[in-house]
Amino acid sequence: MSVFKKIQKLFSGKSKIFLGIFSLLLLGIFLAMMLSFVFAPSATVIFESEESKTLEGKPVFNQVWLEKSDEQEDIWAMRQSHHGAKFYPADQLRIVINKNTRPYRASFFQYSEKNGKAFEEVQYRASCFACHANGPRALRPVLNSEIFPLEVKSRLLVALWNFKIKSYGRVETAPETLIKEKVRAVKLKFEGAMDQDILKVKTCLYCHSDGSDPDGRWWQNHKRAPLLRQHAMSIQHLVETNQMPPFPFKLEEAEREAIQQFINGM
Repeated sequence: MSVFKKIQKLFSGKSKIFLGIFSLLLLGIFLAMMLSFVFAPSATVIFESEESKTLEGKPVFNQVWLEKSDEQEDIWAMRQSHHGAKFYPADQLRIVINKNTRPYRASFFQYSEKNGKAFEEVQYRASCFACHANGPRALRPVLNSEIFPLEVKSRLLVALWNFKIKSYGRVETAPETLIKEKVRAVKLKFEGAMDQDILKVKTCLYCHSDGSDPDGRWWQNHKRAPLLRQHAMSIQHLVETNQMPPFPFKLEEAEREAIQQFINGM
């Protein structure tokens, strides 16, 4: 009997069942190893940001890692470089996701750096809420960056972390905290009446809304926080680059005009 036929006989009949179970076990072990790698505190990814640019229009690079993840909270950390893919001492950012509340609640912190580690809390350099309407944002790297192209390992990290962020659903922003017992010089969010205006374009409301889904669809329990006028820059960028709304949604021309009027303060 040939070797091929011996192998075929070995995996015939009931053996196919055992082979299937064995394959599933191997797949489970592989996925467990990958997830432990991705969510390990040491896992980090450096990428050219698709969204951010310097004042001169040059690339901005982010270094992101999941510092902590358990049943109580997730802590996302980031460093940013305006000098290419080399990270000189700079501030570090933290977004802490409190999982004990429903919906989850995000707190924002900025730290000075010493020996590559967060050292002392400092003032915000910009209003965090202006870009983070719903806690941490999806990571949007330039995949084929000429300066720092992403390896397969890093692409996997980005994909799985984005899935984790998406799984949070609606995330509220925790109240602003004092820094060194003083009111912050740069506010967490803008508090003017106009800044609180809500974007009420129907397609956007399917996900970003305080109320029920306009058409009562099944994902209404997985909504994101409302989009306000203070999020105008983020809204404009994501719409212009066709990253929002996500597939399969599509903006009607009248909705695009309404969004532009909203951005323009009308």
